[in-house]
This record gives sequence, C-alpha cells and structure tokens, in this order.
Amino acid sequence: MKRKRSIKIIALFVTAIICLVMVGCNGCNGCGNSGGGGTTADVKNPVTEPEQHLVEGTLHEIKLTPNSRVFVTADGESDYKVLLPQTPNDNERAAAQYLVDRIVDAMRVRLPIINETPDMRFSESDKYLAVGNCRLFTEAGLTMTSEYLGDRGGVYIVSKGNSAFIRSNTAFGVEVSAQMFMQRVFGMEIYSSDLIEYDVKAGEEVTLPDIEITERPDFDYITTRPEPYRYDKRSAWGDMFIPTDKVGDDYHNTFTYYNEEIRKAHPDWVSSQGNQLCYTAHGVTEGEHSLDAMIDYGVNEMMRYAEACPDRNNFSFTHQDNEDSCGCPTCAAAYDKYGASSAVIIKFVNKMADKVNARLEAEFEKGTAWATNGDKARKVKIFFFAYNATNEPPAKKVGDAWQPIDESVKCNENVGVIAAMIKANFTYDLYDEHNRETYDIMMGWAACTDTMTTWLYDTNFTDYMYPFNSFEQAAESYRFCKSIGSIGMFNQGIWNAGNRTHFSWWKAYRTVNLSWDVNQDIEVLRKKYFKAMFRDGAEAMDKMYNELLAHTTWIRDTFEEINGGLYEETELQKFWPKGVLDRFNGYIDDAYAAIQQYRETDSRLYDILKKNIDIESMFPRFATIRLYGSYYSHADLAAMKAAFKKDCEVLKFNRFREFVPMDTITVDW
Repeated sequence: MKRKRSIKIIALFVTAIICLVMVGCNGCNGCGNSGGGGTTADVKNPVTEPEQHLVEGTLHEIKLTPNSRVFVTADGESDYKVLLPQTPNDNERAAAQYLVDRIVDAMRVRLPIINETPDMRFSESDKYLAVGNCRLFTEAGLTMTSEYLGDRGGVYIVSKGNSAFIRSNTAFGVEVSAQMFMQRVFGMEIYSSDLIEYDVKAGEEVTLPDIEITERPDFDYITTRPEPYRYDKRSAWGDMFIPTDKVGDDYHNTFTYYNEEIRKAHPDWVSSQGNQLCYTAHGVTEGEHSLDAMIDYGVNEMMRYAEACPDRNNFSFTHQDNEDSCGCPTCAAAYDKYGASSAVIIKFVNKMADKVNARLEAEFEKGTAWATNGDKARKVKIFFFAYNATNEPPAKKVGDAWQPIDESVKCNENVGVIAAMIKANFTYDLYDEHNRETYDIMMGWAACTDTMTTWLYDTNFTDYMYPFNSFEQAAESYRFCKSIGSIGMFNQGIWNAGNRTHFSWWKAYRTVNLSWDVNQDIEVLRKKYFKAMFRDGAEAMDKMYNELLAHTTWIRDTFEEINGGLYEETELQKFWPKGVLDRFNGYIDDAYAAIQQYRETDSRLYDILKKNIDIESMFPRFATIRLYGSYYSHADLAAMKAAFKKDCEVLKFNRFREFVPMDTITVDW
C-alpha cells in the first residue's frame, strides 16, 4: 500500500502544478483552446494499480492450433453448414442465427442452417459448426464436464475432424458460446452496437484451426448500466430473476409481493415507518397476522411466479429503495443482539426459501412439469439486498477470520445476498485503505452466505454530465469481489439516460470484459478500445482521458467536500477551471481533424468515429456553457447552446441528473 500511495502522490503533485497553470487562465476571456499555456502531454494515469491482486483458479483455457482446413475461400465460398439438434430450443436457434449473421458480417458468406436427422452419423470429413446439444457430439466420442462450467454461461468449444462443436452447460450459455467462438476463433471484438471488428475479412482465405476452448466466466451473472451493452451476450443479468406481476420489477420489489391491499389488511407486516416490510411481523406469533402467516403468503406468491416462469430459478426479494428499516420492539431487540438490521431479513428469507423448495419438491413428486429439473425437483434461490439500512452483515471478526454472530443468521443454501455497497468510495478500489469499512462489510457477508452477487456504482447520480472518477479502480474491485466468492457483477453507471459522455461507454465495455476475465490488463484493454472507437483520433482522445483521470484525482484529493459519494455537487468553477475545459475541447478538435481522411475513403466509418467523438465532446461543451457562458459574446454563446441542444437531440442525451431531464435546462436556450 505504501508503494501505491507514493506513486499517487507524485502523480498528483504533477497534476496540481498543471491545474495551477490552468487556473491562471480563468480570468482571461480570450484564452481559446490554449489551456493557459504549458503542456500535459506527459501526464500519466494516476490510478492504475501498480500492485494487482490477480485471482487464481479462474478457467480460461484457449487452445488454438493453426490448421490448413479451409473455412472460407478467397472467393467467398464455404462448404460449412451450421448444424442444430433435431429439436432445438430457442437459445440454440438464436445461437445458430447469431453465428450466421456474424460470419456474413465478417466474411460476406452465408452458411445454411440445417437440423440433425435420426440417421445422421459423425464423419471426420463433414463440415459443421454444430450448435448446442447435437447428437453428433457424442457420436464423435466427445464429452463435456459440465461441473467446471458453472451454473450460467460456461463455454465449451472443440473441433473434431473438420467440424467444430459449440456447446455449454446451460441453454443461455449456448448463445454466449456462439459469441465466444467468433471472438476466440475469428478475433471478433464488440466495441459498440455499430462497431464490431474481426481479425478476418472478405476476400481472404480463412482457415479453421484446431480448437479446444473451456471457459467459465469469472462472474456467472454480468451486467452493467448503460443497458445497451445487452448486445454483448455476456451482459445479461436482467434475465437472472423470475419475473413478478410488475414488468421490470427485479429490484426494490418486496411491496410487489406484499401489495398495498395486503399491507393494509395486515398492518403488522409493515415496518413502523410504513415504507418497508417488518420481517418479524411486530412479534405476532399466532393467527392471520403472524410471522408464519406472512411468510406463507409470500411463499404462495413465489409459487405462482415460479409456475409462470419455469426456466429461471432465482427470486429477487429486495427491500424498498429507502434508508429505513423497521424500528418495532421485536426488530429493535434483534438489532441489539446482532448489531445489524439484516439479521431479521436472513431469518425471514431462510424460512421462505425452505418452504418454497419444500413445495416444489411436493409438486415434483406429483409429476408437475414446471417443478421438475431433469430427473430432480426444481430448486430456487431467493436473493435479498444488503443495501442502505441492511448494508452491514450480522457477523464478527474472530482473529483473522469472519463468521456469523450465530448459525441462525447464516444464509441457507438456497438464499443469496445482493451486496450493494452504496456507502463505498468508488474513486478508490475496494482493497484501498479508504474502503476499509466496505472491505470488512463484504468479508462479513462472505462469511454469512455461500451465494453472493455484488452491486457496485460507476457514476455520480447528481451530475450525469460530469465525470465520476471510477474508471480504472474497478479492475481491482472486481478482483476483490471474485476472490471472496461473488458469482455476479453489476456495476451501475448512468442508467436512465439515452446516452452518456466522459468515457462512460468505455466503463461499460470495461465492466463486461473484466467481469468475464478479471485478470486482464485494463490498460491493454483500454488502448484496444480507444484504437477501435477513435482510430486516428485515438492519440488525442488518449491525452484527454489521461488528463481527465489526473484532474478528477486532483479534485478528489484537494477538496474536502468531494469524498467519492454518489450524490455530490460537482458543477463548480473551482473543480473545472476554464483552462482545463479549453484543453479538453482542444483534444476533441484534434480528434476531429485526425479522422477527416475517412470522409472520402470510408464514409460509414467516418460517421461512426465522428459520433464517438461527438459523444465525448458533450461533457466539456456542457461544462463550458454552464460554468463560463458569461465569457462569450451573446452571439457566440447562443451558437454554442444551439449546437449543443441539437446534439442532445441527435445523440439522445436526455438526462442532466438521475431524474432531471436535459430539456429542463435547454428549453430556454
């Protein structure tokens, strides 16, 4: 830790000097893009972790051996077919179509999709991309050890003879395997919805190597906000949970299970404040208002939802989005005993999960199809929130180890926790001393449950248009979460806006890729992303990015009111000297100039690159107008506002803050 701190101090000293130079430009109306003089070409990224906590035991075995077997000729011909099982499921059909579409995109050849027939036999000379549970896989003498691949999206891809078999241990995972086949074998990389690149291209002979790929994602469940990253099939936490009656009700949904009518009829089931459930039913032990009756009601609702959705096995049972918990005498006594409001939730959900799974076992014995998983009874897990009032676990540290206060507050095997660490400082990683409290909380939760997912944060909800310095710290935080057994990673960025600036799309790309493999080098990943997204403009955007990191680190370490919180006012001149913004705008201009050649040579690419730069221009332009509008003539300011407003419409920037529309600001522009 001492080594890390010294590196930061040096970087911040350099940054502070730079910023002092820039501040000197604030009183100069005509400073233009000069940034107040001087250069920041040598500013280094101050948050890259020098000491990485790499995680052992991850599964990413990729064996590709060159082979002369032709997949696509230089003339754009192929003898290969995409093979599906005789009776494919929806995921297998989707995976097959994905392969066809991506191969068309990369090599301009369309492979036919066919189904297995009962008389089909494996032959080394046949040329198939066999998707999913094809019988030929077994006929070829191949086996797949499913237990290594996890419960979600494990990948197994292997070649035999001329064919490649694209498989997974889950229905969802087959679609992921199709994507990873394209990524691992043909170098496909998904940077955005309209920018996908490949190592192969039309007009060149493409060969199919010998393949053996075995991968388990480091987090079985991966997602990020912004939501549009769903075009990456690995980012799909949204289909983790069994849906309720309310669409999009994955979180903060306990009042859906116990609706308003039920809460009015059973006031003892509601917290003393009226805005949460009471997980002790105010101590009532008998009758229709008792705790057992409350649990039974919730179990009945879950059984109803489970019947309606037989292909998912997780419930989100997560408390309402406020900072309260019940303060009734029974809950208060539990808090005094366990030191955490979460204790009563664990006990409640343990009983609920036991009853739901007992009911499913009984339905299985009756032969009920929706209660059956293969030759066994269906099992479901119930996830609750460690969030706000329930953030702390009912755990204690004994020596160097954490353990539950007692066995009654350890989650049973069918109960999981979503650890939403809203009180952490995400401008530092979770190993950093600034997050010691959060580190201890998460270690405590790891002791209280065998099934944990993590919910981190990637933005300042008060100022969507201003950067939040969580860019690269996330890599170490993901490794920490993986090391303590988390099975899911949700890093919430700007979530309800049509678009976002200040390299927030890089954050989303980072989250999906690092959640798949936490040991990747984040700087290598970023350089690849910038090269693709900005091409010849990457050098200028790289300067802007590194200077932005240095500057936001300076803000964090200089101003006491900035402590990494998620609701901080950052739209102040003292945080954003005009010289800094001018310099950022200058880098944007440099990037535009660098891509001009593509206007004539590749207009489609030019439009994509320009849009990518346009997006990153929105932050410094917005800040300049808002903070330094008075520095410009009326005519110049009006033109700046008009151009920004137009770009908001074209690029779909529709939020200034979490729940504040952009047009509340721009309507008068």
